[in-house]
Amino acid sequence: DSSSTKREGRWESQKKLALRIAQITTKLLPEGEGVALRFIDQDVGANNSSNLDLRSLGGILNSMSPNGDTAIGINLRSKILQPLVYDKLATKTLKRPLLVSIITEGDPSGEDKDELANAIVECGNRLVEARYPRDSKWKCYPGSCLTDRTNDSNSRMEEAIQALEKQQITVFRPASPEYRHAIASSNLLRRFSRPACVVRPKSATEVQAVISQAREKKLKVTVKCNGHSYAGHSTAVEGISLDLRDMKNASLDMDSKIVTMDAGCRWGMVYETLVIGKHDGFIINGGRCPTVGVSGFILGGGLGPFTRSFGMGCDTLVEAKVVTADGRLITVRETSKKGSPEERLFWALQGAGAACFGVVVRMKLRVRKLSSLNGFVVAGRYQWFPTGGITYDVVKVMNAFYLTNWPDKMTIDSTWICDLRQSNKGGVRFNISFNGSKSEYDRTIEKLLQSTRYLYETLASQWLEEMERAYPQNKTYELYSSFVFGNDDKGTIEKVSDTIIRLMLMASFRKEFDGEQVNFLVIWIHSGGKATKRKPTDSAFFWRKAVCHAYVTIEWVDKWMELDMRRFLARVKKELRTLSYNGTAAFINFPDRDFPTKFHERA
Repeated sequence: DSSSTKREGRWESQKKLALRIAQITTKLLPEGEGVALRFIDQDVGANNSSNLDLRSLGGILNSMSPNGDTAIGINLRSKILQPLVYDKLATKTLKRPLLVSIITEGDPSGEDKDELANAIVECGNRLVEARYPRDSKWKCYPGSCLTDRTNDSNSRMEEAIQALEKQQITVFRPASPEYRHAIASSNLLRRFSRPACVVRPKSATEVQAVISQAREKKLKVTVKCNGHSYAGHSTAVEGISLDLRDMKNASLDMDSKIVTMDAGCRWGMVYETLVIGKHDGFIINGGRCPTVGVSGFILGGGLGPFTRSFGMGCDTLVEAKVVTADGRLITVRETSKKGSPEERLFWALQGAGAACFGVVVRMKLRVRKLSSLNGFVVAGRYQWFPTGGITYDVVKVMNAFYLTNWPDKMTIDSTWICDLRQSNKGGVRFNISFNGSKSEYDRTIEKLLQSTRYLYETLASQWLEEMERAYPQNKTYELYSSFVFGNDDKGTIEKVSDTIIRLMLMASFRKEFDGEQVNFLVIWIHSGGKATKRKPTDSAFFWRKAVCHAYVTIEWVDKWMELDMRRFLARVKKELRTLSYNGTAAFINFPDRDFPTKFHERA
């Protein structure tokens, strides 16, 4: 019943189609028993439209008119699946099979473009968990039966699983506790994602076997390194979850200054090679958060605490081993022959995103030497919660801060916080990394630590909240979107800051959601410096001019807040997107599932 159905007689056509479906369903079931009618945007008749005869159903249809947006997936959950399926599952009162007929057209609005598909997959998984099997013997007329296709897919999956198990490759099936642990997600929006199985390879050869089986059996594969994708791109909703976390070897060769790491490593594991060897004065240009997987970080470009000193993380990539879609294991290097497929693939692996061109199973990175002669870095964390919260006076200070031409040695990230679960009125958190001595730095710096201790201790404490959000014990729902800003135009940064403060305070986050357990964060990741020295076309990471990659986080506790949170984030994106480079720029390591497909490559 969205507004777009007013055009071209669509509303009348949909009413006729709905009545035809109603004629069938009222013949399958006793008249006035079991047939329900729901609308996406409107609640008219919702209280008395669950046991309808054909005449009553037609009367409700004739009384309605189009109105509103099309958040079809969200409302499928809240208006149909929750009351008619999930609530009855919980009380064990679901007595007969359900036919859900979805009539829609065009793109959804106010929600992720995959929300409808995810809602349907989630429903199937929950029914299976409640012992309503997928392979029920249904008959569908006319045409081919969806259940037959599902049975065929299940059969092909079982054949693939058995083939992998024969090769002694670890496979977790849905009934096992290992499976539940492997699919656990820190974001409750993905809590019902249920792949057919989880495969845990321990070598590149085993990855090849998985890809070959998937290709032969026409099965979907979702690659997971550590599950840190903000948009859930590493979370499988069907098919095979290819979980690389058992591939976690890391070794350091200080003669060549090269670190070699398997694709399932986390940055904390890689940094340990410096810590254990006590190689003070050297740094691996990796991620800020020690629990982040190495592969996705590098393949998306890689913004680290020393990006301004040494360039993007992908700029230190020397070599990568990749399993291609046809099951081949190939090696690409920075020295690959110019114009060759290997050279083009190596170029793409520097910033075009994870799991786009194959499964990366191993990488080699250059180790960098710090500036300080004694091998020290300066690091600190400072939180500022002004009495009045984030006011326009605070914004003036922050604008001057962002517009300052900092030396390349300095990286200062900041987070604007509007957490309605806390008693303060909002504030700013600074995380600081300085590639140099204390004498070069500001007198307000809190800590002076040796570089390997910095990797082992300070990074963890600086990004504690980020780490906690990444754990499955986290009990919040989260949405993200990213933007790319420069300070070459003074007016842009000021417009961004002004927009954020209006959204945080004046335009309503506090007023609209007062009393709710919700959080609005704007994280500014300091870039620029040496990252700008390479040309945008030298690698797949294009936004070299940026001095700030910002991402917005919306976080909430109560599930019924989802639609409100999505609508608020949509407002944020509408106002900030035009201020991003080219009016579209985003950072692939902070992805947004709702980003329009037609703008994806340009962004």
